[in-house]
Amino acid sequence: MLTHFQRTPWKMFHAIRQVADLQAQILAMPAPKQLPSLRERISAGIKRSCALSSAQQKEAQDALADLPDGEATCHGDFHPENILFTPRGPIVIDWGMTTRGDPFGDVACTSRLIRVAGLPSWTPAYMHQLLKCFRLLLHRSYIKRCLQHLGGTRDQIERWAKPINAAATLWRVTWR
Repeated sequence: MLTHFQRTPWKMFHAIRQVADLQAQILAMPAPKQLPSLRERISAGIKRSCALSSAQQKEAQDALADLPDGEATCHGDFHPENILFTPRGPIVIDWGMTTRGDPFGDVACTSRLIRVAGLPSWTPAYMHQLLKCFRLLLHRSYIKRCLQHLGGTRDQIERWAKPINAAATLWRVTWR
C-alpha cells in the first residue's frame, strides 16, 4: 500500500480509511484458541525491555493487567506496508505477530505505528514531507474510522498506549 500511496498521494485519506476498513474485517473474525494472547505478547515485550526501569516495567504491567482480554484476531503489525493491492483486491501479509485479544489493543498497536513510524529510506522525499504534514490528520482519520466499525471510545484505545509503548521499545518502528 505504501507504493500505492506514492503513486496517488492525493488519495492518502481514502487509503488510511481502507487500512481501518481492512483491519476491522480482520478484527471481526474470532481468533483460533491456539493463538497467543495479545496481553501475553505485550507482557513479554515489557519484561524483555532493557530501556525500562523496574518501576516503569511494573507500571506498564499494572496498566496491562487492567485491560480486557478478547477473542478477536489481532494482526499485531498492521500497517500500509503489510497490505498488497492485487487485481482480486487487497491482501494482508506478515501474520507472524498475530494474536487473540481485544480489538482496541490491536487498533492501539496500529495507532502507535501511524503516529511514530518512519518511512523507509528508499521512499521519495516528497512522501516524507507529506507524512510530516499530514500524520496527525491521517491518524485522526484512522481512529475515527476504526471507532465507526468497532463502536467504543478513544479511551478504550488510549488505555492500551502505556503497555504497548513500553513493549514497543523492542519493536521495529520503520515501515520496510
